[in-house]
Formats: sequence, C-alpha cells, structure tokens
Amino acid sequence: MHRLLTKPVFFVGFMGAGKTSVAQCLSHDLGLPAADVDEVVVDSAGRTIATIFAEDGEEAFRDLESAALAALAQSYPKLVSCGGGIVERTENISLMRQHGFVVLLDVSAQEAASRVGGDPDRPLFAEAGAARALYERRASLYEKAAHIRVATTGHTVEEVAGCVREELVTAGVLH
Repeated sequence: MHRLLTKPVFFVGFMGAGKTSVAQCLSHDLGLPAADVDEVVVDSAGRTIATIFAEDGEEAFRDLESAALAALAQSYPKLVSCGGGIVERTENISLMRQHGFVVLLDVSAQEAASRVGGDPDRPLFAEAGAARALYERRASLYEKAAHIRVATTGHTVEEVAGCVREELVTAGVLH
C-alpha cells in the first residue's frame, strides 16, 4: 500500500527507543522511503560514528549530524530516524519542527540500557551512570521537539509502528 506524506516525519528519542526499526517498519508497510541520519553521516564521512567521536570529538560529529539533517529536511517527504543526540542543538529542533512532523519514541532508561548497553557503536552509552544522566538531560529536549509522543517500552516494533501510523493519519500528515 502506497501512502502520501505531506511532510517529512522525524523520529527522535533516546538510544534504543526503536527509531530506525519503526521508520523501517513503516517504510515497508506504507511503501514510503526511509532515511537514517546516522547512516548519512557514516556514508558522507566514510567512518563509523565511534571513529568520528574518537578522532574528531563529539562536536565534529554533531556538525556532520546537523548537516545531514538539513539535507534530509530539504528533500522530498520521507520517514527520517534521527540519532539520540539530534536534540542537543536547538537549531535541529527548530528545523525538524518547521519542515516536518516530529515523533518522540519514548523509552525508559532501563529499557534503553537493556536494548543497547554494551554496544561499541554507541560511544555515549559506554557507562550506565553516564547513560542515565544523558537520558535525564535529554528528556525535556525530546519533549520540546515532539509533536507527538509514543511509548515503546513493552511494545513490539510493529505495535509502535501501528500506533505511529494512526497518529500520523489523525494529525493529517499521512493520507
């Protein structure tokens, strides 16, 4: 089934919330294109995110991330999964809200840790205490960015995708 988006849909939330999985599920179900900001960064830089962090630092990664987001926001409407830290820059929040519809996939810190803890490709999730502090710092930023919030803890990707689909139709973003 092919559907029409009126604007890009940006998925935000903490690491492990299911942003990429839900965007891909909706892409498959609706016949719509999906993109991942982190994949665009890796492709353009020719290096992994962990390598960018190690060699150039977080600020350099955030610059690449913002550039990738801006490029995706200007292209045709699609489902866009964003990295957990995309909300660290207010200009990213403004860009997503101005050019698209922002879906917060909400996950508890505990659930996030069980899903991605120990993943070497997630440099900011290396230590549990640091991850919890990061989660708490970003929570209000996710809320500020979001048009809608969908809980993911205890739900399958398909259940979350179904809920998001219903919310997008209700909001008039998906026809």
